[in-house]
Formats: sequence, structure tokens, C-alpha cells
Amino acid sequence: YVYYPTILYDGITYRMWYSGKDDLMGTIRIGYATSPDGIVWTKNGANPVLNVGPLFSWEDADVWAPTVLYDSMTSTYKMWYSGSDDVYYRIGYATSSDGIAWTKYPSNPVLTLGPPGSWDDYRVNEPTVLYDGSTYQMWYTGTDGATYSIGYATSSDGVFWTKHAANPVLTLGPPGSWDDTWIFTPMVLYDAIAYRMWYSGYDGTNVRIGYATSSE
Repeated sequence: YVYYPTILYDGITYRMWYSGKDDLMGTIRIGYATSPDGIVWTKNGANPVLNVGPLFSWEDADVWAPTVLYDSMTSTYKMWYSGSDDVYYRIGYATSSDGIAWTKYPSNPVLTLGPPGSWDDYRVNEPTVLYDGSTYQMWYTGTDGATYSIGYATSSDGVFWTKHAANPVLTLGPPGSWDDTWIFTPMVLYDAIAYRMWYSGYDGTNVRIGYATSSE
């Protein structure tokens, strides 16, 4: 598999970080590729650029679904990614000067499960992150093991996150709708007018892509 891409463009080069898996039961890791036009891509020879953690760690089974921002003030690439110990899913953080050699935050994960009985007490993963100059904003998939919904969290530094009190901020459609079973994998952009989200929806049979907007 190659899936879950996130892409930045610096005016010359498109840079992609993506999830890769070597067989059906294999380990998911994060790779890197570049392109001059967004069509013809060259994978990095050092792939994967982000690997799983040591045995018995929170991310010893898989790492995937990265979202990457570039901080021009510090010349640093910042990545938030999903990690799994094959049971629970959480979100970690890593930084890099070149987008290839990454250093994981030593106190990962930076976003973890909700308390028992909450809507995200089983898994939090698949983040998308924006930065408005003062606040990092994250939308993520959360589940209690039955229902998948989308939550929201904020941070002043990208490390210490506060989940929104009204989570989840995007919930299932009504019974019989195309997204009445799960909603997951959000991707968000802000265009100075509105926040625009594309997300996956599942009705128990098919997965499709939906669209939602928000003023705040």
C-alpha cells in the first residue's frame, strides 16, 4: 500500500509524506517523495523516514497518516502522525530540518485517549493540523470502538494540546445516510473566509468523501 499523503509546496518542489505498507499484515511506516510538478514523483532513498518505535512502546506496531507543516521562522518541518501498539491509536509529534531525518518528541504521544466512557477512549488518530500564527489547530478521528467521529484540539506550541469541550465537532449523518456509520480522516484548509473540511464517510458498505464548512 501507499496511502494517506500530506503535501507541501515551496514554490519549486512538491514534498509528499505518505504511509506505506509491505504486505497485508505488514508494518505501516512513513515515506517521503518529491516532485517538480506534482505528477512525477521520486521516492527518497532513505525511506521510510519515520519508523515504528521500540518493542512495547505506544507506537511499536504502526506509524501512519502524517500531517506536516513548515515553520519558516525556525526552518523546521513539524509532523503529527498516528501511532499504534496494535490495540490503541494515539498521535505523536516529530521535527526535522530537511523533511527526511526526523526527531520524535521524547514525551510522545502528544494527543492521547479520552477518559473511559468518552467518545474517543479507544483511538485518536489521522490528524490534520493548521497554524494561524499563534495557535495550532488539530482535527482528528476519534472512536470509542463503535462510532468514529471527528474531534478538535488546540495548542500554542504543537506539543501540549487541549481537546475542545464540545467534541466531537463533526458527527454521524442521520440513519440511512451515506455517512451514518463512521466519519473519519479529516483534511482541513482555511482560505480567510471559512474552514473547509473534506472527510471520509461510511454507511456500512461504501466509503465516500464529504465536505463541510465552518466559520470558526
